Amino acid sequence: MSRYKENNRQDNTRQRERRRLWDRFIRVANPFKKGMLEASVDLEKDFSQIFLCHAKMYVFADYYGISRLMDLSREKLGHLLIALTTDMEFHGQRLADFVALVRYCYDKPSPEALQSFVMMYSAYHAKLLWKDAQFQELLKDDGEVAFAFIKEVMPAYLNAKDGVSSEESSSEKSSSEKSPSEESSSEESSSEESSPRQEIPKPRLPPIGRRLTFRGGLPPMR
Repeated sequence: MSRYKENNRQDNTRQRERRRLWDRFIRVANPFKKGMLEASVDLEKDFSQIFLCHAKMYVFADYYGISRLMDLSREKLGHLLIALTTDMEFHGQRLADFVALVRYCYDKPSPEALQSFVMMYSAYHAKLLWKDAQFQELLKDDGEVAFAFIKEVMPAYLNAKDGVSSEESSSEKSSSEKSPSEESSSEESSSEESSPRQEIPKPRLPPIGRRLTFRGGLPPMR
């Protein structure tokens, strides 16, 4: 395979991986309405305070077990993040506001679901965040953030490098993994095919017209 085709295949796989990350985030964010995905946002607002407000509300609802409030705060936070991405406004100050959100989620005792939620969004924008000085400083200061970020990003990176999407790799993995019963049955079938079959001797029938005699009389009727 030529170098051009190899690079083209990796680029296509990388795009599929980014789409997979985005679709996964959309499913978790669960916005109110489909039309709100393309809603514009007021870029003059201080998003750092808005992000933190929704995150703190989520932590509060989780502490007191208010599941509906947890869903509502996550949906509102997800709506803002989706709007920033669809409006191509996730850069500059918006990027710094999001880094402040990630720092809060890992500095304070926060639910793992909230941490995973913001890290999914981080993985989708990994290329932008990796170049951001504040995010680099956060990775240096907090090993937990660095590990969570690598855990989200590396599978997509490795799949893109190999030219295999996550769906293809998971299907190959499932096909290669067999249960013990399947392996034993396959081994038995292969052993049966390899070993020669033993012919069962056919019973010798008397010639036609010859009378059969039974010792001790006729067998009882059943």
